[in-house]
Amino acid sequence: MSEINTKQTLELWAMYTIKEWLKKIRELNIGKTGHLASSFEATVVTSAGGNIEKVLFVFEYYGQMIDWGVGKGVPVELRDALNASGLSKRKKKEWFKQFYREVAVLKYVYAERLTDKAQNLLVNNLSNGS
Repeated sequence: MSEINTKQTLELWAMYTIKEWLKKIRELNIGKTGHLASSFEATVVTSAGGNIEKVLFVFEYYGQMIDWGVGKGVPVELRDALNASGLSKRKKKEWFKQFYREVAVLKYVYAERLTDKAQNLLVNNLSNGS
């Protein structure tokens, strides 16, 4: 197995995460204008020496409001009460939680890769008589 290319892996994961967000906002019928969908961006931020510091996702802030079911006079603290009283019809459209699923996928990918790497190191060292 080749060496794990962390930056490339994270860039591919970030693109996949955005793809899954786009799929989710289509499923939930979010964004008739397309502004939210076109705002998704991801950057893998590295420090000196190429060490990964973070993966930065950027999107229109109002996307969070849609996720929470708030906005235009409907604060998160009153959302459920306003909906129950019939004064609002805003509902949560939880597209962002897909992110947490994708983090779990990333953890699995790294676990698999690191397991393969460790296995290969053991096999190579044992077969070389080390």
